[in-house]
Amino acid sequence: MVVANVGFEADWSVSVLLGKGDGTFADKVDYDTGEGPSAVTLGDLNGDGNLDIIMPNTFGSPGTVTVLLGKGDGTFADKVDYDTGDSPNAVALGDLNGDGWVDIVTSHWGDSPWRSGGVSVLLGNGDGTFATKLDYLAGGGSLALGDLNGDGRLDIVTTGNNSVGVLLSSCR
Repeated sequence: MVVANVGFEADWSVSVLLGKGDGTFADKVDYDTGEGPSAVTLGDLNGDGNLDIIMPNTFGSPGTVTVLLGKGDGTFADKVDYDTGDSPNAVALGDLNGDGWVDIVTSHWGDSPWRSGGVSVLLGNGDGTFATKLDYLAGGGSLALGDLNGDGRLDIVTTGNNSVGVLLSSCR
């Protein structure tokens, strides 16, 4: 079980509780995150077969997404933070540019929850590291990836301020 801890500054972390196989869990192990982790997503970012932890950090300027690479034994490497737009609140994983590597997408509110936010795309390098963000204007709320127009490429859908944003992929 992986849980984001969004308490006071001293409590900004993610807790990992390994299952014992009988419905109970071992004691938690905490890992540092950026400022205000708001969600948790798991995926294999570097192709080693181990789950990695990815989470947007809602506080701080600029906003960040934290990556904790899994070591394969239930433990994780030290965090690496990547800049996103301000106040990221959702994260999704997928291969957006067709290179075979997992990319990170975050939606963010911008400088306040009352203003239209955007989407930041961090293209994966295949080794668990990511390129500098690419920003797009779109709603800053919920986030989903899917092939909306049947062209075989992932598109981005966001919500925010009573609207839906659709970013169709132009990658070939």
